[in-house]
Amino acid sequence: MMKIRNSAISLLLSVCLCCTPMPVHAAERDGTQDGDSLTWSFDSSDGTLTVAGTGDMADYDQYFYYEGCDDDWDNPKSWGINAPPWYRLREQVKRVCIAEGITGIGNNAFYCFEQLSEIEFPQTLQKIGDGVFEGCPELQAVSLPDSLCEIGSSAFCCTYLQQITVPGSVRTLGNNCFSDNDALTAVELQEGLKKIGDRCFSYCPCLTEISFPSSVETVGEDLMQNDTAWLQKQQGTDFIMIGSGNLYRYYGDSSDVVIPESVTNIDRKCFFKPYFYSYEEEILYISSEEEMRDDICSVTLPDTLTELPEGLFEGCYGLRTLHIGAEVTEIPASLCSGCDLLETVDLPDGLEAIGESAFYGCTALTSLQVPETVEHIGLYAFHQTPFLKQFGDWAVCGSGILLKYSGNDRVVTVPDGVRTICTNAFYGSNAVSVTLSPTVRNLETNSFRSNMLTELKLNEGLTVLPAQVLECTENFLYLTIPPSVTEIDPSCCRPSMAFEVTGEPGSAAEAFAEAKQLPFKDITAEPSGKDMTLDFEKDCWSFKNNSSTFSNENYLTASDRELLEENGLSAEKAWGGACFGMSVTVILAKNGLFSAEQITGVPSSIGDLQAGPEVQSMLNYYQCLQQTDEFRYGGGSAFYEQRIFTMIREAEAVKYGASPFMICIETEKGNRHAVVGYGTETGSWTYNGREWNHRIKVYDPNKAQFLDACCLYYDPVTLSVCVPAYGYYWDGIETGNGLYLRWCNNLHALNACPYPFAERFSPSRILGDLNGDGTLTADDAERLLDYLLCRAELSAAQMQLADLTGDGRLTAADLSRLKQKLLTGRQQQKAA
Repeated sequence: MMKIRNSAISLLLSVCLCCTPMPVHAAERDGTQDGDSLTWSFDSSDGTLTVAGTGDMADYDQYFYYEGCDDDWDNPKSWGINAPPWYRLREQVKRVCIAEGITGIGNNAFYCFEQLSEIEFPQTLQKIGDGVFEGCPELQAVSLPDSLCEIGSSAFCCTYLQQITVPGSVRTLGNNCFSDNDALTAVELQEGLKKIGDRCFSYCPCLTEISFPSSVETVGEDLMQNDTAWLQKQQGTDFIMIGSGNLYRYYGDSSDVVIPESVTNIDRKCFFKPYFYSYEEEILYISSEEEMRDDICSVTLPDTLTELPEGLFEGCYGLRTLHIGAEVTEIPASLCSGCDLLETVDLPDGLEAIGESAFYGCTALTSLQVPETVEHIGLYAFHQTPFLKQFGDWAVCGSGILLKYSGNDRVVTVPDGVRTICTNAFYGSNAVSVTLSPTVRNLETNSFRSNMLTELKLNEGLTVLPAQVLECTENFLYLTIPPSVTEIDPSCCRPSMAFEVTGEPGSAAEAFAEAKQLPFKDITAEPSGKDMTLDFEKDCWSFKNNSSTFSNENYLTASDRELLEENGLSAEKAWGGACFGMSVTVILAKNGLFSAEQITGVPSSIGDLQAGPEVQSMLNYYQCLQQTDEFRYGGGSAFYEQRIFTMIREAEAVKYGASPFMICIETEKGNRHAVVGYGTETGSWTYNGREWNHRIKVYDPNKAQFLDACCLYYDPVTLSVCVPAYGYYWDGIETGNGLYLRWCNNLHALNACPYPFAERFSPSRILGDLNGDGTLTADDAERLLDYLLCRAELSAAQMQLADLTGDGRLTAADLSRLKQKLLTGRQQQKAA
């Protein structure tokens, strides 16, 4: 810290000097104070300002001239400042007389009156407001009346008082009341004073004599900031007390400190190192480094203490043992922050709360008994504290407060008994899916601040989803909200987050989803939809992805190579595998985006198609589409575990209408291979030295049949995975032999550049024949019109037949083209 000697006075005077008040030429100026019956007058012959009347004076703002204000000195309100009516006399007033009958001097009434040296107070005065005589450097002595009860904050700050007697009638001294006074040497405080504000005598280096009556009950922080000369005289005293039970400093030599039972309040800087200096007129500033004592090893606090100040032992690097008295109900913020040798802390049995960063960085604190009465634990209260390790995966203490989850399981359920999820409980954790136990009742801000979290299931019994609970990335996808949650703060999640909300119809969950424009899923509805599970006999290619089926000569036809180049994709001259193309076409065919009929001209399944040159070229065309950005970046920024979790969710939904999807993995040989996942099943299989009970069923283009070894096996809790056929595995905790895994069920990404089946093959269906009767009729036009008017849906195959313009979209132009074909057909029939 830097202490500027006389700095505050100098600053205040420099500001005042830049203000030129309107000159007073008459011998006397007077007026009525705004808002009350008080009157004032000024005698320029001796510089006396007199304020008369009854009651309290009005309060005023501190006033400064600032650049750009109007020079309307007779109207200070034009500056936007409520200045006293005598403000323009502040360089001329030498004496202030407050007449009998006035009970209170308003805030800042004589702020920065730089010539003021004498004040006459009435015996009726009860209160001196804030900043009343602040910045009056000529004020060297005052006599306060016995009627006075309160002196406001900074009332005599930056004056030149040499001594002051505060009458026994005064009950309160405000913050900074006599601070920044280089001349003050003696202060007499009388019995009756109860409260002394913060920094009341700070920066008063010459203060050698001060009496603190036993009636003082409350002492503010930094009472004598930049220790006064009075404190120098206290050296040799172990405990420096102020008033009744207020411990200000410990100056003893013992490293084991036992605070006396008489102490009821303790100063925040009680254990700071003493710092003293001598004042000399020519010294412009003095540098002060306030530090905690590092020679104190143990502290025992008495049962008479009920409250502790924030940061009492913060940075007390020698502290090893701390006993906290039985009557303390709250550990304040930063109480022992940075005490890296602290090993033992005795917490009282009736403790109710532990404040923010209370034991932050206490790296030697391995054990701590937190009473069950504790209902709140602040942010970072035990950050970097090994004490948390004693709990294992779930750090739960107090009255069911979850401080931290640090386990390796990815799909977890919060243990029974947990009532409160603390701030940052899942920050930095590996949890991908979290289900709350039925006992949870409170969620604190940032309870689920996590980059990994993908799914959260709230519990029945929880009633409120408060603000800023979900601080997750765009990879958070699923939120289940039970009907017991009736209050949902709109700001419970980031605006950029987009996820599926599951809940009951008509509940707060549905209203929240509607307000946020999020998809809503009915939790009461049974899963339904067309079963999209693959049939190997019909839905998959009967030939394999190998060189005996494909060859360099039949890699791509010239027209397909040209089409790829038009789309900005590379068409290599040698065959390098077709697993991607074969997998994509199986998925597209299952979704009806193309059919075997389009290729053969007769109804058939793709399982019946042979790998002729045209079919091989079509498959290799789709093989090259893996270069597209839509597929390569389709997984976004999702972590490995998140991709596995969502892939499992998608596989479970295939039998209810979700599409089969592409899975790409890295084999043990370093190659990347594409397969199709199309559902899940349970059982018992042993691979890679462990037993697996869950797997995703897979169609592998490298095989002509379903094989167990080609499936993807997984653990639903740790999300470890294994593909035996390719030696691929990940143990769910550390690493495996290949972490490349992507999956995609985005049909747009898989078919980013659709293949022109109508141009390459001769389909039996006619463009525009939507009803499948082999001719173009008015019924076909009506079906297309109903689709364009959103009155009906078309299948994927029908949409391809309806695209008469060939632009990949269905618009009024397609309907117009269809009508023209109908009209042309009729004209040809008439001509015939």
